Amino acid sequence: MGATAFEVLSGIPGEPAELIGIQQSVTFLYPEADENFFAIVRAIAPNDLVTEERFEVVPPADPCTQIFSAPVTWDADGPSAFEFGFNGAEVSVVPNPDLSGANPSESNVLQITQDGGGNFDGFGVQMTSPALFTAADKIVRLTFWSDREIPLRLTVQQDPNNTTEREAEVNLIHTGSGWEELRFDFSTATAGFTGSPDGALGIPDFVPFVPTGDYIRFQMFISPGDDVSGTFYLDNVGVCPDGGAAPPPVGEEEEVEEPDPCTAIFETPVTLDNGEEFFGFNGVTVQTVTNPDPSGANPESNNVLEIVQDGGGNFDGFGTVLGTPTNFAADDKVVRVLFWSEAEVTVRLNMQQNPVNNETAREAEVAASHGGTGWEELQFDFANAAAGFTGNADGALGIADGESFAPTGQYNQPTFFIAPGEDVSGTFYLDNLGVCPDGGTPPPPPVDDTEADPCSVIFPDPLTFENGEEFFGFNGVTTQVVTNPDSSGANPEANNVLEIVQDGGGNFDGFGTVLANPVDFSGDDKVVRALVWSNVATTFRLNMQQNPTNNETEREAEVAAAHGGTGWEELRFDFANATAGFVAEGEALGVATGAPFVPTGQYNQPTFFIAPGEDVAGTFYLDNIGSCPE
Repeated sequence: MGATAFEVLSGIPGEPAELIGIQQSVTFLYPEADENFFAIVRAIAPNDLVTEERFEVVPPADPCTQIFSAPVTWDADGPSAFEFGFNGAEVSVVPNPDLSGANPSESNVLQITQDGGGNFDGFGVQMTSPALFTAADKIVRLTFWSDREIPLRLTVQQDPNNTTEREAEVNLIHTGSGWEELRFDFSTATAGFTGSPDGALGIPDFVPFVPTGDYIRFQMFISPGDDVSGTFYLDNVGVCPDGGAAPPPVGEEEEVEEPDPCTAIFETPVTLDNGEEFFGFNGVTVQTVTNPDPSGANPESNNVLEIVQDGGGNFDGFGTVLGTPTNFAADDKVVRVLFWSEAEVTVRLNMQQNPVNNETAREAEVAASHGGTGWEELQFDFANAAAGFTGNADGALGIADGESFAPTGQYNQPTFFIAPGEDVSGTFYLDNLGVCPDGGTPPPPPVDDTEADPCSVIFPDPLTFENGEEFFGFNGVTTQVVTNPDSSGANPEANNVLEIVQDGGGNFDGFGTVLANPVDFSGDDKVVRALVWSNVATTFRLNMQQNPTNNETEREAEVAAAHGGTGWEELRFDFANATAGFVAEGEALGVATGAPFVPTGQYNQPTFFIAPGEDVAGTFYLDNIGSCPE
């Protein structure tokens, strides 16, 4: 029986055990040590049977960089140029008085005697050659003796100071246990004190500052800001075990590798090891297989998605519907995926909503290039995304197709296109969609990309076909109320809908109804919403008329909306962008046919035209005319 949980003991003294589940990981940071560590992993089965394995962990080596080209030891092989005390501190070279702790050797050390008469007592050392801070490792190591806990400040300077390199300082605490090794990490330094409002070299006093140049002098303050007296000792400044690594020359600073700021946009990454299901379209087939090429960015023999593209269409693709939506609320919007190809190819990732795309979050897309070298990690940065294709002149949610758009909301359908716009065939593989190293950083709560729907109740009695509403058809159109034949998409309910059968015999076929209570366009929101089903992309036009006396007191108005042919979609007819309807006389109520016209009055007859001006046959469905979201 397989394990369902694991108890992991790192072997680090004082580190508690960690309990993790299957397919989870835990990370430990091992310190430098003279002896190896022994980690224990206990596998726990459902019947409480525990099996244990022991692993030896070799501690990391000290990556010490020899920042001090001439370490200061006060012995014959490491003298300073000179040392000096100030503000009541005196210095002298003496034999090590306490051969213990971090400095058990018989050697010369620097004795510092501080009289406590000033609150910034200290001492300095002029070196024979400079300290170089050009490497990524900026830790200055030294040994210091004190018999009391005390703060220490180490500064590095030029002579004269602050001419071409800004003074930098770091503070540490000595615990008072005698000789201790202290490590002053100048990657966390701040700019030293000058007393000038502007600091020096354009860097104000005490702001974070990481040195990258060379310095010839260091100074130390013992308990800076306090009147402290006593005797202290210093040795081995800038000494690395085994000599350390030489830093690069000035002007050739090492680049510090920044940690990956990966945000866990995918709460549940897609690893193909948990039964995830994908779909293909336009000649693409997909299946889960064992990784056929454990190498490159994906050396594991795990499950991956195989994508076979026949090249018969130029927008072939595949996708999946996630159980838990993605969250793009964080600044980091990079979606990572492992992708295998033996040819250079462009891969595009579209983030969509299913079943109703572009309803509360605008579809976004990003392309990335694959080098054709097998397994590569692709990073799709949605901070640089564009709004996806809708085919509508205005796009969706007020964002035009192709317009720059950085998503901040939630999406549950990632859809991939391989070589979009080209007829490309081949076999490809995908793995670890949305996986972050070490799990990543959780994003903040999701942000709704859109404002609340300001829907006005233009229809006092929305048409839901549950209340005996009657419609009429004309020019070869028949209508009847039926049960929803396709409970999906924007209309997943098994309710009544209007079936419209159009024979295609006329180019202005249509249907309509006469309302008992007229619609009212007096408000600012003039959007009429309707759910429309079609399996072909087509245009629907809605004309608002008066019955029986059209164009007598209110000018007929019309608006067209495009349907994508994907089944149930919500169409929005915005009469703020309407035009005046057709009249044989060319104009009515002073408004010409086709002229922009925004209705403000009342109308009692909505009339629909499917593909106006074309001979189109087919079956269509309509529901929820004039309804507002709850």
